[in-house]
Order: sequence, then C-alpha cells, then structure tokens
Amino acid sequence: MADKGYQPEMFGEGIWLRPLEPRDALAIAQSTEIVEDSAQPVPNVPTSETAYRNWVAAQDESSLVWVVCRTDEQEAIGTASIRNIEMGTRTAETGMGLFYPEDRGKGIGQEVKALVLDFAFEVMGLHCVRCTIDARNTRSRRSVEKSGYVLAGSYTADIPVGLGEYADTLVYQLLASDWRAAKLG
Repeated sequence: MADKGYQPEMFGEGIWLRPLEPRDALAIAQSTEIVEDSAQPVPNVPTSETAYRNWVAAQDESSLVWVVCRTDEQEAIGTASIRNIEMGTRTAETGMGLFYPEDRGKGIGQEVKALVLDFAFEVMGLHCVRCTIDARNTRSRRSVEKSGYVLAGSYTADIPVGLGEYADTLVYQLLASDWRAAKLG
C-alpha cells in the first residue's frame, strides 16, 4: 500500500494527469467562469489566481490533486482528486471536472476516473471511495454510474445555490471489490 502522500504522474489514452502545481492557479481560476454545470458548487471556492495559489499551497496529505492535460500539452483542461483520505478506514472521496464543454462527452472523464480509481484501489489500497454530486447535475450522475459508483444516499437542501435557495447532494460510493469485478467482467 502506498503512502497517501505519494502522487505520480499517470498516463491514459490521449491524456495525462500530473500533480497540481502553483502555475496551474490561473487556469483553474479562469475555469470557474467556464464551468456552468459543475458536479457540486462549493461555497467559498477561490475565484482569483492569488486565491488559487494559496489554495494549492494549502493542500495537505489528506488530498491528492492532479491536473488533467492532453498528452501533447501542458495546459490544464481539468482536475481530478482523491481527498479526505482516511488511511485508518481506507476510505476517501474522489472528484474530477473538465473545464471546457468541448472536452465533455468524449470519454476523457471516464479515462480520468479509471486512472484515479486504479490508483486509489491498487496503489493506495483503499477499500471504498465516495463522491458527492449536485442532484441537478444529470451528466455527472450518469458519468459516475458508468464508472461503477452506486447511489448510497443523499443530503437534502445542503448546497447553497442562490439567495435563500438550496439544492440536494447525492452521495455515491464504489467498493474496491466492485471495481475489480467490473474490470474483470
């Protein structure tokens, strides 16, 4: 089992994941204006390059964040993460997002998820991963279900989406044994 702080570059079909670096702050800050259907709007998300640089610097060993790039480029087209890592219970939360609408629906997200899940289960030795999704985001829901996640529960009206308005969060989970069985099947 790898130390939770170990974070390699990972390569897939036409994409590569590299560890998040301070130089990625501007692209990520600009992406907050591009992404219209994020998996889950998070309150207090940094919105400037400086705020993102501070966020990058503040990442600790309970989070691994990668930048998604096309194999022939350095430019960030998305991010992927394993966060809230609890090695005692061998659980964590996963997340990913692509910044540009033209990159969606091409299998990039599935490839990214496969790399992250292989790392989580086969390298880190995790038993279970979870992800949370804004219940209104049907694209993300279909995507995680396609990756093998199953709906485990929900939170009612817990995401602030406007002045006095809230949306529900869906909680999905995937067990290592189910991931391995799906890969063999």
